[in-house]
Amino acid sequence: MAACPALDRASQRIAPLMVTRGGMTETQARVAANALVFGYFGALEQWYLDGDVHPIATYVEEGMLPLHQHLVEAERIRQSVTPGRVKQPASL
Repeated sequence: MAACPALDRASQRIAPLMVTRGGMTETQARVAANALVFGYFGALEQWYLDGDVHPIATYVEEGMLPLHQHLVEAERIRQSVTPGRVKQPASL
């Protein structure tokens, strides 16, 4: 698939920004950038397969919702981590 190398290059350009501006580790940034770039492409594929019945934004928003939810939860967990120790959630 010709799109994969282009998508990979796009995620390689985005990942460093996530490190410097988002405070992510290099590993976290690489995974997040790939998820976003390839997820966006997956949403566009679904839009095409459905025959462009709805606006592209509808597919992108729907497709990215699980990623957004996981990123919000990951940020919550990241903020609860102290060096060398993870705070236990109150429910445990």
